[in-house]
Order: sequence, then C-alpha cells, then structure tokens
Amino acid sequence: MADIKILEEWYHKFPGSHIGMLLLTAGHDADLLEGTISIGVTNGSESFTQINGNLKMLKAGDMMMKDKKGVVCSIIYGQDKRTSISPKTKRALYVTYVPEGISRETVISHLDKIKENILLFASDAEIEYQEVFSA
Repeated sequence: MADIKILEEWYHKFPGSHIGMLLLTAGHDADLLEGTISIGVTNGSESFTQINGNLKMLKAGDMMMKDKKGVVCSIIYGQDKRTSISPKTKRALYVTYVPEGISRETVISHLDKIKENILLFASDAEIEYQEVFSA
C-alpha cells in the first residue's frame, strides 16, 4: 500500500503536476464526494470552504465542479477542504481543466504524467476510469 502521507506532501507541493504541464488540475478524495458530480458556471451566490479553511464567496462566471453537498472546486479559488486528499485517502479523483485549443493528446499525456508520479509512491495504484470530455 502507498504511503499516503508522502503522496499528500507531494500533491500539495506540486498539485496534480500541473506546474510542469501548465494545465490546472485538482485532486479530490473520491470517497468524500457525494452524489452526482457536475461542472458548471457560478452565478455569484455560491460559497465553499477553501483547502486552507477559509470560507469564500465565488464570483459569478467562474467555472466550478460540485457534488450533492456543494462546490468542491473553482477555477479562480481552487479546491475545497472537504474533499481534499489526506492520509486517509484510498481513491483519488483528478480533474484537469483545459482551455480551448489544447489537444486531446496533450491532455492524455498530462494525465499519464500524473499517473507516473502517483506510481512513484503507490506502485499498486490503478486507474478505475479515465475520460476526456469536451464542452
């Protein structure tokens, strides 16, 4: 089994390895997500607790991901505290937000790099599902 503490430290230092690929990626504890996950645009009335513990009102027009309990990630303000990866995480969901004009192949390469980095700490890790969606 992987040393999740090492993985958590790596994740917070280099979130989703998007620093190297310049693609914004958020990681969530998949077992803490509830109900249906959807991606949409904020209307300015939403709020969430950021990963640092601060309550944040979201600006209208921001892209967000939410579950049954509320917003779990925003492009402008990052991800939430409730679903963040921790030493207790057994299953992770990585979501990469990609601007128009980036090829599908680049996105797949980015996801492959995330997998390679995770396998450095969790050699028995497996991908349950991987898909690239377009708007």
